[in-house]
Amino acid sequence: MRKTPPLHRSIQEYILSKLPEGEAIIEYSLPNHYADVAWIEKKILFEIQCSPLPIEKAVKRVKDYHEMGFSLVWILHEKSFNRKSLNRSELYLRGQVAYYTNLSVTSHGVIYDQYEHYRDGKRILRSKPLPVDIAKPIYKKNKLHFEGDRALSPKLIRKEFEKEIKASEPPLGKKLFQFYDRGFSKIVRQFVY
Repeated sequence: MRKTPPLHRSIQEYILSKLPEGEAIIEYSLPNHYADVAWIEKKILFEIQCSPLPIEKAVKRVKDYHEMGFSLVWILHEKSFNRKSLNRSELYLRGQVAYYTNLSVTSHGVIYDQYEHYRDGKRILRSKPLPVDIAKPIYKKNKLHFEGDRALSPKLIRKEFEKEIKASEPPLGKKLFQFYDRGFSKIVRQFVY
C-alpha cells in the first residue's frame, strides 16, 4: 500500500468498516490510479478528497472511472471543502455523487449530504447535515444515491430549507438548488468533450 496521510487512512478505514465484510478493498489498483476504496461487488469506487483538487483532475477521474464501468462517489472533507466560497472543482463535484465528511483521525464524525444554495461561487445557505449511509446504495432514475442523500430525504426537510431561503434577507428567489452558473458549464464542457 501507498503511504497515506492519517486522516485519509482513517476515512478509508471508516468506509471499509461500513461496507459488507469481504466486498471492499482499500487502495484498489486501476490503470494509472489507485481508488481509495473499491466496493467490488457493487462496482462503486470511493474517492476521498481532503485537500483541494484541480478541476482538470476531477473531471478526468470521473470520466476515466465511468469509462471503466465504475460508479464514483466523492467524499469531500470539511477541512478543504464546504466553506463559504466554492472553487470550480467543488462546484463540479457537487453535480456528481459527492458528500461531505467531518470525520477525524479517530473516526469521530459522519459522512453527510446537505441542501445548499449558492450564487456566483459563494455558498449562501446550507441545511443541517443529512447523514448518509454509504452501505445502502439506491438507484433513482439511473443515478446512484445513498440512503440519507438530499435527493431521497423526506419532503419535510426540503420544505424547512425552502422556508429558510424564503425568510432570508434579501430573499434568495426560486432557484433553490442551482449547481452551475452558465460560465461554469462552459468550463466543464471544455474538459469533457
